[in-house]
Amino acid sequence: MGYQESLVLVRPHQHLHSIVADCENKRQSGCYEQNPCSIELRSVAVLKRRIHTSPAGTKLLWVTGGRYFHNRAGLLGKPLGDSRLKLLFLSAESLFGQKHTDGIDFPDSIRLSENSWIKRYTPQEFLAAVRPYTGRPRGVIDGPSKYP
Repeated sequence: MGYQESLVLVRPHQHLHSIVADCENKRQSGCYEQNPCSIELRSVAVLKRRIHTSPAGTKLLWVTGGRYFHNRAGLLGKPLGDSRLKLLFLSAESLFGQKHTDGIDFPDSIRLSENSWIKRYTPQEFLAAVRPYTGRPRGVIDGPSKYP
């Protein structure tokens, strides 16, 4: 099996807030300790600059857990009502190199960290900073965004 860190691109992006809220509720209820057949949301990463094909402003979920469970069922544990929901799982190593993560505290830091490439939020910070449904900032998350 093996441990893996992945980045999850959520499309359409309107689902991002509800997925983060659901994962945070699972963490608070002890779901991850009770169910080893899942992956845990550790952070939300917001790109400050283009990395490969991902433009500045892209929001990615940083998840960890057993390699076999890095899929939709492993993250959500249940179907989400919208059949248009797409989750693209990328290994963290395939997107980020050492220069991209220098100065970023992963995965268990309880505070925001950032460098010139990435701004990393804990799930709690992200939920406090971003309005539900729109994904638009409440004035806390800065930087350009691809989405209006």
